[in-house]
Amino acid sequence: MDSSTIKMNVTHSASSMRFQELRFDMTQTIASVKASLEMRLGSASDSMSLQLKNGSDEVVAEMSDNSALLGHYGPQEHYTIHVVDSSPGFNFEDFEDTSKVEKFKISEEAYEKRDDTFRKFKENMIKKDPNFLKKNKKHVDENFQEEEAKVIEIGNR
Repeated sequence: MDSSTIKMNVTHSASSMRFQELRFDMTQTIASVKASLEMRLGSASDSMSLQLKNGSDEVVAEMSDNSALLGHYGPQEHYTIHVVDSSPGFNFEDFEDTSKVEKFKISEEAYEKRDDTFRKFKENMIKKDPNFLKKNKKHVDENFQEEEAKVIEIGNR
């Protein structure tokens, strides 16, 4: 990894998610960091304010100067950039709540008509090999490799 590249975590004010070890260049401007985060998080860069947090999650700096370089604020490996989104109505939680997503449903009849299902694959494999999916109950002998073990001495490497 280039010496000017740093791995940092990212959090967002409207989310409980934590993005681990995203790479940033210390020579990036804060505006460039915001543009990068806009692509990842969906918050508009002009409505973001960035906070630099240390390993104890304490705010070390408000990164408010868009023309300043990231390195100006003294980030260290695994520090956190916390994004505070000031845009009204932005709710990151809408993207995290999977209970609101309509689930794909298929009837049993429609599933049976398909040829590309696991059920059909399993039936074909069992026709070829009746022991397919049966647990391998081979027993390892208690004295397996006993002779080999006798010639090994402690400290040999």
